[in-house]
Amino acid sequence: MCLMMKRSDTYTPLFSLPSFHKFCKGLLHNALNEDPVICLQTCNSLQVISSSLNTELLQRCVDVCRVQLVHSAVRVRQAYGKLLRTIPLDVTLSNHSHPEIEEISLVVRRHMSRTPSSTFHPQDFSDLISFILYGSQHRGGKEPWLERLYHSCQRLEKRDGVSGAAGGVCVPRGLLKTEAVLWQWAVWEAAQFTVLSKLRTPLGRAQDTFQTIEGMIRSLAAHSLNTEQELSQWSAATRMTVTIATSCVWRCSCSSWKTWRN
Repeated sequence: MCLMMKRSDTYTPLFSLPSFHKFCKGLLHNALNEDPVICLQTCNSLQVISSSLNTELLQRCVDVCRVQLVHSAVRVRQAYGKLLRTIPLDVTLSNHSHPEIEEISLVVRRHMSRTPSSTFHPQDFSDLISFILYGSQHRGGKEPWLERLYHSCQRLEKRDGVSGAAGGVCVPRGLLKTEAVLWQWAVWEAAQFTVLSKLRTPLGRAQDTFQTIEGMIRSLAAHSLNTEQELSQWSAATRMTVTIATSCVWRCSCSSWKTWRN
């Protein structure tokens, strides 16, 4: 329909109608759908009508693209990266509120302020650290392994808030395809697990855990600084997110390490 509207001059007056703006807002909402197929179809439609969007809608489109650039599906990341390049640079760099980005920040802050759920187990810790260290995936299936890890750690009584107000916080379904959110969730859970177990993890004793995590951060930082070296299993944005998030584990480990030594 979007393609037909753009190809015919008959529909040009419709672009200034409030109903068209409402249609575009609905289209932008669909862009963050959890189904990658819907995300791609929406992106194709947005590419067709992007030249007819006003500044407000273009700014909202930029926000959507920023979120989808860290989508777990490569095709979605590529499609929205292509869409972002079609938006004028002055709109892309403009200083305005970012509701989609703020939602991600809010989810991360809520998760970090909640009490530990105790549903992140040693096997989950091993799977996460194994991927960061060696790129090994131990969870098969159609869905991305990080998303499956998240679902395996959810409990109905905790999601419903039975265990308390803090226990009812979970990642919105629309953000479950966002790698930045999932990595922040996973590594923070690993940090909580490390602290609660007093640094005695599947990596070994307290000193072994501390030294392994410290080496992990140094390795990730080296890859981030050296553009000639690439980690094929991660995008640049994901590597940056993991490096920063893993630092949280290290900071928590430092605190636990001092307590353990004393």
